[in-house]
Amino acid sequence: MKVFTIVINIVVGIVLDGQPILGYNYGAKNYKRVKETFNLILISTLIIGILSTLIFELCPQIVISMFGVQTALYDEFAQMTFRIFLALVTFTCTIKMSSVFFQAVGQPSKAAIISLARDIILFIPLVIILPVYMGINGALWAAPLADVAGIIITFAFIHVFFISLNKEVTQTNSAAARKDC
Repeated sequence: MKVFTIVINIVVGIVLDGQPILGYNYGAKNYKRVKETFNLILISTLIIGILSTLIFELCPQIVISMFGVQTALYDEFAQMTFRIFLALVTFTCTIKMSSVFFQAVGQPSKAAIISLARDIILFIPLVIILPVYMGINGALWAAPLADVAGIIITFAFIHVFFISLNKEVTQTNSAAARKDC
């Protein structure tokens, strides 16, 4: 959880740095800048998520050893935890980034839905139900399953948002063209 929190906090830090730029440009109807900033933040988020995933999947022992030397059983379980629980950390990063994005563009209800869907509505029931059927592995699989469902919800909201943003741009351009005539 410490490592997970560090990765998520890096992503949140990046998106919070972009939040004023997103909010200002969205309010100023400079949608091109909103898209550019969103894409830059998304690329940064994906890079951090993918690098983290590669580290967690390919060499979890290096990260585990930073927290001290433990028993062989502990190391085995920690490696399994990294490889399962953190398997889709890139999705989690994107979900968190998108939640802050929606706050920046004045849509807090979407931000709340995205955040609550992954962390509360999906993860908590899964972490309670799956161990009944799968033992401790069920608790580990709760996070990636919540991430898959959460990223689907997130992509749907982002997709709808940018479709409406493109319509707004088209309407603004049409109105400006009519005004020029």
